[in-house]
Amino acid sequence: MNKIYELYIQFFTVHSIAPMVIFLVFFFDVARQKMDRTERPWVTSSPTIYRLKCYLMENWREWRRQQRARLIACRKQIPKAERENWSEAITSLLIQGFPVLQQRSVGFYSPHQGEYDPAPVMVYLFERGATLALPEVIGLHQPLRFRKWWPDAPMREDAYGIAIPHDTEQVNIDAVMIPMIGFDNQGYRLGYGSGFFDRTLAAIHPRPLTIGIAFELLHLPTTYPHEHDIAMDYIVTEKTIYYLDNGVLQPISSEACASMNTLK
Repeated sequence: MNKIYELYIQFFTVHSIAPMVIFLVFFFDVARQKMDRTERPWVTSSPTIYRLKCYLMENWREWRRQQRARLIACRKQIPKAERENWSEAITSLLIQGFPVLQQRSVGFYSPHQGEYDPAPVMVYLFERGATLALPEVIGLHQPLRFRKWWPDAPMREDAYGIAIPHDTEQVNIDAVMIPMIGFDNQGYRLGYGSGFFDRTLAAIHPRPLTIGIAFELLHLPTTYPHEHDIAMDYIVTEKTIYYLDNGVLQPISSEACASMNTLK
């Protein structure tokens, strides 16, 4: 089987990226069936496979850059009426599916470049006693810091033009809503590429409940995740709530989700 892979690779490496991607889909699907999830299909003594690994490491960033640009453009082009309807559906699913958030310290985000606006959910949870916070960038390679938010909290814009609380107290979150440019069937998100949320989640112990938010048209078969990427516990779109079950997203009803996230 390895010999067949090498012949495919030798052929495709002299052609365009399109057939290479087609081959990779086949290669990883077969390898995933044969190997444990913690292994990597390019770990091999074969020099040809090693060259493929080097090629991939050079090009996966470019693939993600292109996908970000494409999906952000799609998101910005959503007609106003559809955006309103989809946003109302997401708001309803978040309120109905996660009653436990009323008792949590929840990190949210200020919407950027056409993201879903979580303000209605934030007000709903605040009125029911939840502690809410928004993220602040404190350094390029540092985890995010969360500052307390309430409806009349003083705000300012950060270096990215995103609204954040101005010098309010820091909050230790135990749940977080995370915006996504795209997401895949394994619960991984495509973000803006700076790695802020992944570094933040890795630094918080115990890890908070993670809820990714996106519109359904941003759903990808895969984001080609790497070791530093962290999958979401749940993903909410206007279509459904997805629950990560044994490494695969499964759609569940808001009632089923609420039974897993009840008030204590």
